[in-house]
Amino acid sequence: MHVLDQGISIGPLGFNLGTLLFFLAVAVALACGAWLGRRRELPVNDVLFNLLLVGLVAARVVFVLRFFDTFDGPLAMIDIRDRGFDLLGGLAGAVVMLGWMAWQDRGRLAPVLMAGGAGLLSWLLAVAIAVMTATEAERLPDTNAMNLAGESVHLADLGPSRGRALVVNVWATWCPPCRREMPVFERAQREHDHAAIVLLNQGEDADTVRAFLQTQGLALDHVLLDRDNRFSPLAGVRVLPTTLFYDASGQLRRQHVGELSAATLNRHLDSLRH
Repeated sequence: MHVLDQGISIGPLGFNLGTLLFFLAVAVALACGAWLGRRRELPVNDVLFNLLLVGLVAARVVFVLRFFDTFDGPLAMIDIRDRGFDLLGGLAGAVVMLGWMAWQDRGRLAPVLMAGGAGLLSWLLAVAIAVMTATEAERLPDTNAMNLAGESVHLADLGPSRGRALVVNVWATWCPPCRREMPVFERAQREHDHAAIVLLNQGEDADTVRAFLQTQGLALDHVLLDRDNRFSPLAGVRVLPTTLFYDASGQLRRQHVGELSAATLNRHLDSLRH
């Protein structure tokens, strides 16, 4: 698993480590920009905000274009809760803006690059520390769950034991983003036969889950119950929903904290083919 995918919970808020480090880098860049702006009497932070906005918009646009067929409409395309951004697209947008700035007003370029560089260095340092302190690659916990018929199911038997990748979505019926992403998994299980998709409910009984599925008209292949919440602490899950992507050997490759869109889910599922 990439270390930046690690889930983090702060009170009621849940996100991954990569998001936290990104905001840290932005804060450092803005602090340096404010200091340089006062010294040189230039609106450095105004430029940094515009640069960040252009980069984020470009990253989202490229991501949408890459997975255009998976979006249901314009609202889904601008819904960034799935954190669907293309890094190279964002960098390209930022470089174009910097080029335009150098042509228009070179006097502002140096302090902007200095502040942005400080943010980048802080991000690189934080990532390096996270990588050096990261534990070994995690594997699928050796645990069982119950299906809706009350039968015990070994998770590995649905994926790695059969030479297939395994996707485990940890959810609950009371969780709004969990409920919203269920149709995405229903569609994905029909389109991706190289991976088994397990919807692992946390702490609820079969009647509650069955009623939810019937009310929503969902036909999901592998809905399992973790009544005692054993899986989450073993897998390091701290936030609902969280989706874990295991390859055919049972090694954790990705972890997505929060709601998934069809585009983001397809991207992660495609990565399990390699």
